[in-house]
Amino acid sequence: MLSNYLKVALRNLNRYKGYALINVAGLSVGIACCLLTLLCVQGEWSFDRFHAKADRIYRARMVEDYGENQRHFNIAAPLPPGPTPAETFPEVEAFARFMAQTDIVRRGATSFREPMDGRTPSGSTCRGRSRTMRSSAW
Repeated sequence: MLSNYLKVALRNLNRYKGYALINVAGLSVGIACCLLTLLCVQGEWSFDRFHAKADRIYRARMVEDYGENQRHFNIAAPLPPGPTPAETFPEVEAFARFMAQTDIVRRGATSFREPMDGRTPSGSTCRGRSRTMRSSAW
């Protein structure tokens, strides 16, 4: 029975080549989009899960409210969320900030952009955006 279905499908693919090409191309694009979406979701769900105390790591984010149904969530937060919650809430054991920026590096007539990353442990100062906060209560 399965071989009969396969024969009919191959005959139709051979008879209607243009239609079959469109169907196969559409199926390929759909499967590729689903796989890319799956990889993105898997990456988001596994964020910081490799740490031994992953259940105690939290990420600070900023809500920007511009009124009239214009609300934006941003992971880049201003500098004060580093030491301020650690001083205000006793549940915050430690915090860390991550700064990512791109600077222009020049040597003679040659110039190029160089990505520069920086991290600060608790108690350090950092010029840049606060991105990560560790807490046991938030």
